[in-house]
Formats: sequence, C-alpha cells, structure tokens
Amino acid sequence: MEESWLHWVKTYLKPSQFLEINPTHPLVKKLKTKVDEDIVRVLFDQAVLAEGGQLKDPAEFVKRMNKLIK
Repeated sequence: MEESWLHWVKTYLKPSQFLEINPTHPLVKKLKTKVDEDIVRVLFDQAVLAEGGQLKDPAEFVKRMNKLIK
C-alpha cells in the first residue's frame, strides 16, 4: 500500500504540496485489510478534486467510484 501512495505522491504532487490521510476514513480502513489499487486511486483523485484540481481521466474516476459502491 505504501508503495502505491508514494508513487502517486511523487508523480502528481508538487514539492510544496502534501497529502493528508484520514486514518478513520472508511476507504483507508479498508486498505488496512486489503490493498486495492482502485481505492488508492479514488482517494488520490478525491484529494485532487478537493483542492480544485482537474482529473486527467474523469471517466476512469467515475468507473472506479461505481465499482467501489457496488
């Protein structure tokens, strides 16, 4: 799990930015039992959107979200 986070942070965050993770968030709790690339990407994309950013592939974000809520 840590490798996935580090990859996304190094690839998409500027040096002055940081990603704060809420350990009580239901998706983060789920990662403690099972590493799921879709969850990692959704959490990161949510952080990008929360900061006013734009996603490179919004359709893929929607696809992942739909998969997670099933």
